[in-house]
Amino acid sequence: MNRGIVATVVVILALLIYVFLIPPTSYDRTKPVPPQAVRIDNDFYDDPDIAKTWRDPKGLFSGLHKFNKIRVDYFEKKMNENEILVKARQIKTNRETNQVNKHKQEKMLYVDVGCGGGLATEELGIRGFSVVGVDLSKNSIQDAKRHLTETEKNLNKKIDVQYMVGSAFNLPFPNNSVDGVVMSDVLEHLEDLPSFMQELNRVIKPGGIFVFDTINRNIVSYWLAIQFVQYFFTIPPHAHDWRLFVTPEEMRELLTTHGFEYKEV
Repeated sequence: MNRGIVATVVVILALLIYVFLIPPTSYDRTKPVPPQAVRIDNDFYDDPDIAKTWRDPKGLFSGLHKFNKIRVDYFEKKMNENEILVKARQIKTNRETNQVNKHKQEKMLYVDVGCGGGLATEELGIRGFSVVGVDLSKNSIQDAKRHLTETEKNLNKKIDVQYMVGSAFNLPFPNNSVDGVVMSDVLEHLEDLPSFMQELNRVIKPGGIFVFDTINRNIVSYWLAIQFVQYFFTIPPHAHDWRLFVTPEEMRELLTTHGFEYKEV
């Protein structure tokens, strides 16, 4: 074989390996990442044509549908465990102060930050939780409200779920006003995690809970979530940027640095 051809093939293979198999230089996610340093398109969720497909199990968000039951099962388990602890502490406090709780305990309030079309929000509501879904995308919130109305009609009952348009960095709640926050695949879309953690700490009551799932930043997630899924499925370009994925170690540091007691990552 001609040496020139062999050299060309070797160069092409090297470029393919570099582009598709070797991850780019990552950032320390415990610090803010300059928006101009990454390429992620969070605005496509507000595209009306995309926002109306949230409930299509075979559409753009099919992966979220497949994992929704697993993540909601986990959220429910942790939320129930925390409610038991909170109620036990309240009973202990009442006994120690000789107080009697004569009022029926109000339902705890949870916020689903970055709720999108409300896949997890609505399911948590069906399971009996009081949940407010918050998302920056007006069209996604509109679709979530539409589907909630349909579900309530089909089940012939009211579901304790509300939806609001809002930013993760400026949540529309007073200080220490919510019992917990849940997040499904959202942390990897936020450039400034320290600011978000501060906001999270502001709205959650003492003894509250933060439950989430996100994508670990490692070589496997680069190959699967970026090179495989984004290139071979119908996901819009720059739906994710691997450099914004978060490692367990970074998440642990973010939690403890911003006043949270680390339980499980």
